[in-house]
Amino acid sequence: MSHRVSNSVAKRGKTRFGNFYYTLCKERSLFPSTIILNQYLEKYHALILPIEKPKSEIEWNIIISSLNCKGNDLKTIAILTTDKGEDLNESIRRKNEKESIFKLSECEKRVAGLSENFYTKLLNSIVNYMSNEHHLSILELSGLPLNSSHIQLLAKILSLSRTIINDEGLKTLAVSLKHSSSIMELHFAGCGLTHESAIVLTELIKYQCLSREAEQWTNSLRPSITNTNSHAELFGVPLNLKQNSIKRLNLCNNNIGDIGMNSLFEIITEDLGLEAVDVQFNSITNEGLKDIDYLIKLNKTLIIFDLRNNNIGNKK
Repeated sequence: MSHRVSNSVAKRGKTRFGNFYYTLCKERSLFPSTIILNQYLEKYHALILPIEKPKSEIEWNIIISSLNCKGNDLKTIAILTTDKGEDLNESIRRKNEKESIFKLSECEKRVAGLSENFYTKLLNSIVNYMSNEHHLSILELSGLPLNSSHIQLLAKILSLSRTIINDEGLKTLAVSLKHSSSIMELHFAGCGLTHESAIVLTELIKYQCLSREAEQWTNSLRPSITNTNSHAELFGVPLNLKQNSIKRLNLCNNNIGDIGMNSLFEIITEDLGLEAVDVQFNSITNEGLKDIDYLIKLNKTLIIFDLRNNNIGNKK
């Protein structure tokens, strides 16, 4: 038997995520939860969800499906545990700080009734959201029993979109990113960046490419069961420099200009693995695109190169 949904609840579905969630609940004859449709969602576009609150698989499927809906507008996603232990005076967060940031008691696991596959499914939806939409500025996963594969899944994307880090912030970040082999997407939309950051990112991607090249050559010199090729047999055979490379770079709504664009052309023309580059709203003119014909001839990997909303006119 379907439940009647009150008008007061229906009115709270003003955000796109809220509308998606409300519609899916209605289709499945479920009453929308006020844990999700609340003032935080309406005022701040924030999903703040205690992991134990949804009690059934269908409730979680609706939440995950809502996250996967195209055109989502969440700015904050916070999924956390509440204290279910015997010591009511000590919060789950403090227990996690003392023991392990990802540790959860067996009692809490039973209450939540969630498996590793569930967390993989949930994190996949969050990662897809971060990849396809650029509204998210805060992601908090507190007290969840995540394993190494879950961490690797999250570590593939770094999104600081709409966070004003400026050039100095990106330069500081690049020092750590140089040694990361897991990140495949960088989203720095609306971060207050100029051509200086574009140059830093160019050097970062080139550095990572050289590091991969050195590692692959080193591995090729070590005989193993899976690698029987000698180094002599490898001469003339190109190494796979695109493996584990950064695939997507989003720099829209910054001010990299022609100097920054010319710098990025170095890594695009060298075809180092980039598949998508977004440089909308960056004050780029024809001067910054003087090598575009060269790029088209050489690059066989790039699928998306978004130059819309710049100061580009027809070439005479």
